[in-house]
Amino acid sequence: MKNKLRFLIILILLYFFSYIFYGKNSLGLQIIENTTFSKAQDAIQIQIFDLEDYNRNQLEITKIVKEKGFKNVNVNYAENFLNDKSFSYWLDLEPLTPFITFSYDGFFKKDKISAAYESLYIWCFFKWIRVYKKEKSLTS
Repeated sequence: MKNKLRFLIILILLYFFSYIFYGKNSLGLQIIENTTFSKAQDAIQIQIFDLEDYNRNQLEITKIVKEKGFKNVNVNYAENFLNDKSFSYWLDLEPLTPFITFSYDGFFKKDKISAAYESLYIWCFFKWIRVYKKEKSLTS
C-alpha cells in the first residue's frame, strides 16, 4: 500500500512538473508545427495573441514556418498586421485551467482564403492532446 501511494505521488509530481517546465510554453509551437499551410504562398504573417508566448517563441515559430517552405516569415503580436493582403495565420490560446487550453486559429488572405478553427487541448505527460476541433464559420 505504501509503495502504491509513493508511486501515485511520484506520478502526480511528474505530471505537474512536466507541465511547469515544458507544457505551458509548448502548445503554440506544437499547434504551428502540426498545421498544414497552403503551399501557394512565399510569405506568411503569423499573428500571436499572447504577449508572453510571442516574446518567448517568436524565433522558434519563424524557424518552424521557414522549414515548411516559406521564404518570408513575419511573427506579429495581436492585430499588428503588416499587410492585410498577404497570407496570414493567427493563433489565440485561452487557458481554461492550467492543464486544459482552448485555442482559436485560422488563415486569412483578403478576398481569397478564410478559415477559422476552435480546438480544445489537454496536457498529458510531455504532450498536448487535441480532444476537440471544429471549423468555425467566419460570418457568425
